[in-house]
Amino acid sequence: MAAPGALIQDQTFTASSGQGFTVYGSFITFRDLHMRASRTQIFVKKKSVGVTVDNCLLMHGGCRVRIDPGASRVTVQNSILTAGFIRNDLFKLRSTEDMRGGLLYVIFKYLIGTSSSDDDGIYSCGSNCVFRNNLVLQGLIGISAAGSGEVYGNVVREMSSIGILTTELTVGKFHDNLVMNCGIPLRLHHFRHARGKREEYHYNNVFVQARHGGDQVFVHCESHRFADKENFEPAVNGKQPVYKKNPPNPVDGGKIYLYHNTFWGGREDSPSFTVAYLSNRFRMVLPFFVINNIFKDNPRLWTTTHELAGPNVLYLMDGQFSTMARRDPEVPKLNRRLDAKSSERLWNKNDLPGLPDFSLAPDSPAIGAGVDISRPFTVKGKNYPALPGFKPGYFEGKAPAAGALQKGESARRFIEMHRKAEAAIRMLNELKKSTAERR
Repeated sequence: MAAPGALIQDQTFTASSGQGFTVYGSFITFRDLHMRASRTQIFVKKKSVGVTVDNCLLMHGGCRVRIDPGASRVTVQNSILTAGFIRNDLFKLRSTEDMRGGLLYVIFKYLIGTSSSDDDGIYSCGSNCVFRNNLVLQGLIGISAAGSGEVYGNVVREMSSIGILTTELTVGKFHDNLVMNCGIPLRLHHFRHARGKREEYHYNNVFVQARHGGDQVFVHCESHRFADKENFEPAVNGKQPVYKKNPPNPVDGGKIYLYHNTFWGGREDSPSFTVAYLSNRFRMVLPFFVINNIFKDNPRLWTTTHELAGPNVLYLMDGQFSTMARRDPEVPKLNRRLDAKSSERLWNKNDLPGLPDFSLAPDSPAIGAGVDISRPFTVKGKNYPALPGFKPGYFEGKAPAAGALQKGESARRFIEMHRKAEAAIRMLNELKKSTAERR
């Protein structure tokens, strides 16, 4: 247990079970620590204020940093958080149709977690928390942001389940993160019947998947298990139940904005952005506004509702569009769909090992394809306020480019983040090797 006002620094801790540190006090700093093998490395309890985790290496267990409801102003920064199985095939991207894929997913989800995910780099229900400039490497879930605050400048990689997870109580900004090769890079979770003040702004993030692996954005909707059961017809012959009539008094799901993000890669048979099918009979006003992003296109881009408000740029991975009839007719009107030739001109061609060059080519069709969101703007006749993260004049020309980078802007900051993660992985593998040799 850490006392109020403590500075815990330059130590190595190993625990066989239980928590590494349980924090009940305030204004405590953990710095330059190497902690591993405890159930949770640092557990911040309610009423704790101003706790900082800085430049630490936290490994193993079921959670590296856990923050209880009622804790506030917790900062986790400049740290490495990992389950410790660096670049192990046990964390391979799983198929959403094949729950056997990814052994660590099965272990932490069904054997340890009993159908509830039991491994997080950071699990936070706290308020006004900041998670910045961390390397979150291999685990089940990278960052579960179930409270309020800001998440930025992080690298989240090789999560067998989810890179960044938000819930019905999330209020915050998520920006300038590099999320790579996760089962689901961004999962917007817990759209149920509960009323909350959910408000999320996701911008300037880059999501990179293996060219034929993993999903992109998934919105989790459930209703028939949790609310208004009396209004449902029972399931018949294995089919899902449906409303007897239109749901009364729909719940406001909050405000969720995704803008100026770049999504690269992913499975061809998986939607780039999808709301679970249960939303079709969901007692909620769905809260999504998706604008100025670059998405890959594929045969299952699910746009039967208002999920892609536009304008976004949809590009091809393999040279052909779907002819499936379930595309919303407004999608090609509001969003720019690139053919194979235009898709070839979208990016520059200076790929690094493991990281594509997603900076925009000089004649990229994404240039000028967006809407200026630094000022109040209008889409589909509806007025919106200026969105956080961008000052007036953030682009060249008459309109901004779609995606996380503007015309002529280098991907250098993301490249440096990628290189730091690669260096950390090499260091961790050497640590594993030296530890094994000492035994």
